[in-house]
Amino acid sequence: MKKLGFYKDLRGPNLPSLSDLQPLVKRGEPLDEAIQQYLNAGIWLYKMRTQFTCPMTSDFIGTPVVYTDGEWFWTTEYIFYVNRYQIDIPDDFLLKMKSSSFKVPTESELGEEALANLQEEIRNHGYK
Repeated sequence: MKKLGFYKDLRGPNLPSLSDLQPLVKRGEPLDEAIQQYLNAGIWLYKMRTQFTCPMTSDFIGTPVVYTDGEWFWTTEYIFYVNRYQIDIPDDFLLKMKSSSFKVPTESELGEEALANLQEEIRNHGYK
């Protein structure tokens, strides 16, 4: 599983820092909208009972959620930073989004066994 949006500034040591993020050149509004829709349509794997604010600006981020499309998993924070600061989207993730016509598979399309495996993997990253 490939993960995005896990930063030491919000989630603890041994992770990349928000200060290391590289902004992208403007991707263009239609693509930005498709990316946002894809990220927001992810399948929920985990939701915390707290709320995050940006450690750099104190802007409200939201309730931390971990999403997936079956191959990647990303966080509410990642969605916030993609939207607000246009942080880098890995080429292979963008290619995955484009190749699926920016459509995240449904839980039933992934299947119960795959979802159970994804839940187990996210627990291995410290989410219980």
